[in-house]
Amino acid sequence: MQGHILLITILSIVLMSLTETKSLLTNRDGLEDSFKLLDNILEEMLIREAEREEREQLRRIMKRHNDWERLGPIWG
Repeated sequence: MQGHILLITILSIVLMSLTETKSLLTNRDGLEDSFKLLDNILEEMLIREAEREEREQLRRIMKRHNDWERLGPIWG
């Protein structure tokens, strides 16, 4: 997750620099569109990371459940 945030931060700085230069030469709408695109990319990455963490948590819960089921006959 931290690597993704660092990558997005670096990409956003580069994108902002490029779009700012282009916007100054053309118009400000390009900058706004770039920020919207960057925001959408960041949102998608955060959603994917949250989904990955949820799947990992579910795997841990299922593993724990399976471990307890195997111990069931010993205690039963």
